[in-house]
Amino acid sequence: MKLNHIALTATLVASASLTVQSLPLRISIDGVTSSCTIQEEYDQGQNHVGASDVIVSSDGSSADMVGNLWRAFSLPEDLEVTDSTVLRFDFELKEEADFQAICVDEDKELSDEKRCFVLANTQGWVMDMYNAPHMATLSETNVHFDIPIGKFFTGNMKYLVLLQDNDVDNSVGSSTISNIVIDHEERGGLTLAINGEVTEINNNPISYSDQDHGDNMLHMSEDGTSMQVSGNTWKALEFTSPVEIDSKTVFEFDYTLIEELEKHLICFDNDLTFGNSKTCFGLSGSETGGEIHYLDRTEEGETKHYSISVGKYFTGSFKYLVVVLDNDTSDRSTGNSLFSNLELHQEERASFKIQVGGEEMSISATDGSYSSNQDTISNFLEISEDGLSAKMEGNQWKSVTLPAPIEINAATNVDFDFYLEELTEYHGICFDDNLNDSDSKRCFVTANRDNWSQNHLSVKTDVGETKHYSIPVGTYFTGSVNFVAFVQDNDSGDNAGVSAFSNIAFSQVSRDCR
Repeated sequence: MKLNHIALTATLVASASLTVQSLPLRISIDGVTSSCTIQEEYDQGQNHVGASDVIVSSDGSSADMVGNLWRAFSLPEDLEVTDSTVLRFDFELKEEADFQAICVDEDKELSDEKRCFVLANTQGWVMDMYNAPHMATLSETNVHFDIPIGKFFTGNMKYLVLLQDNDVDNSVGSSTISNIVIDHEERGGLTLAINGEVTEINNNPISYSDQDHGDNMLHMSEDGTSMQVSGNTWKALEFTSPVEIDSKTVFEFDYTLIEELEKHLICFDNDLTFGNSKTCFGLSGSETGGEIHYLDRTEEGETKHYSISVGKYFTGSFKYLVVVLDNDTSDRSTGNSLFSNLELHQEERASFKIQVGGEEMSISATDGSYSSNQDTISNFLEISEDGLSAKMEGNQWKSVTLPAPIEINAATNVDFDFYLEELTEYHGICFDDNLNDSDSKRCFVTANRDNWSQNHLSVKTDVGETKHYSIPVGTYFTGSVNFVAFVQDNDSGDNAGVSAFSNIAFSQVSRDCR
């Protein structure tokens, strides 16, 4: 896949030959070749006494730095950096120093308003500069950079600055920057299909929380279907209009984990504040915890397709799509992943059907948690095509809401079939007026290996069996039923256990008086 890089990108190139003469440095600005003739000191006190100028090649196309040098070239005219401005050049590392960098600045002073990009580095993260995600090293000495400087800052700039810093030995360090081009390039955004209609999210990322250091941008493919995340990145992309998520919304995408770091997340958000609402999904990472919905993890080198019933986790209107690659190590440039083929659509699920007094009651298949501290939210009921069966895989405490209450009296009976494929701690069905499983009389255990303080039926189902149950439910409790709940409890893991409840029917039966 060919990526149209929005962040700092790198490919191997060859460097130009050098002379030892100091001549004007030639650069191309929007297709016009100009000369930078004046070299001045940049950031007073950084150059050592007796430091030489940058050595420009005879054709003016390359600049050679030897030893500790902080040099500013006056641009031939003021440069207006806009959102689409890109700085391109070739870089060759010949001898390591503390770091080498290039800057585009409005003055000759290094400040908190970062204007410099580190190209090679031996001293760790440079806090007052942007650190390129792919730097030159002695094992990869020749690198081409395309830096979308307008994504990092905008404004009127006066100087092109070349830096080679070495505080220990002023004579050490050698590198070359050549073929400098400044131009403008409009780059596409990320495509998102919403109910079959493709929209584009503008690639104007916003820092998401104070975890983002701003050094790493998002890389979009030329066709807009893929987004690469490299280095420590906490970025939000604003939707063209707010996205509505309801109970039937599904979010699908492909995810490739190239290099694992601490957290790899994708989120929906409104206020650019991490952790104040549980709207993030964890896809991988060496760390877990926090207000995050962790899904089946992707392993390093693996591509996985995710289909998330996001409306089962939260609903509402959202302004931002957020991606997080968290890296708190000393090298913030590591970590790499790829999102592709993003789509939001409405899930069409069969309605769940039960019989009440011989009449069919159709229930929305939207399943909520029953006793929410027990439920694994990422596991869902699987409703059969005919709507008569609800299958559970993994730990689940799920409820379906009845469209109208069922009144239980002394003569009420409930019938159902129960199939057990894989036993967990206990399996049961409940007929409740609330969702907190506090009334032990309303739940019935059909299979178990651990005790649950509910009604244990005298006949239990064994693995591989289907049993029919007919329960005089009115002899256990009376009152309204607003929810039917299904329980498959497994505290030792989220994925074990398979069972299904089918053919649920409420009826009135006569009871013998004795």
